[in-house]
Amino acid sequence: IVTTGDLYCWGTASGGARGTGSVAPTGLAATRVAGGHRWVDVDVHARGGCGITAEGRLRCWGDASDATLGNGATGGVYPVPAPVLPES
Repeated sequence: IVTTGDLYCWGTASGGARGTGSVAPTGLAATRVAGGHRWVDVDVHARGGCGITAEGRLRCWGDASDATLGNGATGGVYPVPAPVLPES
């Protein structure tokens, strides 16, 4: 996260794990995470990440295997940050 609130990701990851809109396995240059959000906190892992926006919204991206993104999906790839569903 840079001072403007933009989030940048890079490195070797597949399945949209960088959140940049690409599913390419390697991104050597730092690329801004898609969506135009301003981020205040983020946690990333090998298959994706989650972050809190300046508006207080939680969004996740990457590989949704095993329902890891909190968006209700139990599979598939989400290469851009998607809203996490609230508890019911």
